[in-house]
Amino acid sequence: MSQPVRAEESFYDAGLEILASDGYAGLKLAPLCAHLGVTTGSFYHRFDNWADFTGRLIAHWHQQRTTMLVNLVAAEPDPIHRLKMLHDVAMSLPHRAEAAIRAWSAIDPSVRAVQAAVDEERYQVVLETFRALVPEQDAMSYARTALFLVAGRELAGDDSSHDETADATLSWALRLLINTATTRP
Repeated sequence: MSQPVRAEESFYDAGLEILASDGYAGLKLAPLCAHLGVTTGSFYHRFDNWADFTGRLIAHWHQQRTTMLVNLVAAEPDPIHRLKMLHDVAMSLPHRAEAAIRAWSAIDPSVRAVQAAVDEERYQVVLETFRALVPEQDAMSYARTALFLVAGRELAGDDSSHDETADATLSWALRLLINTATTRP
């Protein structure tokens, strides 16, 4: 009995889930197929090889978790509402998967290039938002601080029992940053 071929999206979702639970070292073909309940043939029906999959996985993550969200936020004309949207986006990121991608980027130049592009896109939308509220130098500091907070959350450890506390702390810190920028004299 043949197994149904899963949509590419399900492979990407499974890849991100494995990155979140097992880190980059756990992202391998057999666990990916087992996670989806498919054969390797189903995988090879969609992807030429492992490098094809991982390249497309990272491109998908970039598109879905940065480019698409940045465009959505950038379309909002009100900078205060945009900051609230950015807060919500930051809280919705798959932090454990993103931490694994950051670790992966340390050893893979192609992943490093995508990670750098993601960081730059995120920085630019945050910077543009703060520029509408505070002087340029302050906007740069606020934007860097916001991204440091998110990256710090991602790298805060891989113990899922602390995720709720880490998320609450990140939300609190981002709200404090936003309140500071929006209530300046």
